[in-house]
Amino acid sequence: MHMKLLCLALSVVITLVPANLAISQTGNASSQTSGTPKNPVPAQVAKDCADKIMAKVTESKMKLKIVGSFSEWTFSSPLARAVHKGKVAVIGAPSASSGFLGSWKGYVGCKYDIQDKVIVFKEVVWPAGFPQRLERLPGDPQ
Repeated sequence: MHMKLLCLALSVVITLVPANLAISQTGNASSQTSGTPKNPVPAQVAKDCADKIMAKVTESKMKLKIVGSFSEWTFSSPLARAVHKGKVAVIGAPSASSGFLGSWKGYVGCKYDIQDKVIVFKEVVWPAGFPQRLERLPGDPQ
């Protein structure tokens, strides 16, 4: 009975808190503001993610560019971390976008499922799924 209640509670939490809205950068504050990723991502994975992001950007005619390196991110909620540990990988890079409402500094990335120790692309995580970036990086719009 208790196990059924726990499973129900977990499913409610996961349903009500979309995973892409519960992502925060790993590492300490100094690594977040310096622009140096704490957990760098293998080059082929970073390229795969960047290619998928840029394809979506081109398709939607957005004005978004990646202005930094990809790093590993984690879920901010301890419950979400426990549920997704070893099953989901999220990477993100600093991004900048501009439009008629001004410019936005944020992050953009990709979510991957981990299946038998192989990562499989799941979806692009847009800037709304990450916290806003406050520091200025080379490549940011004026």
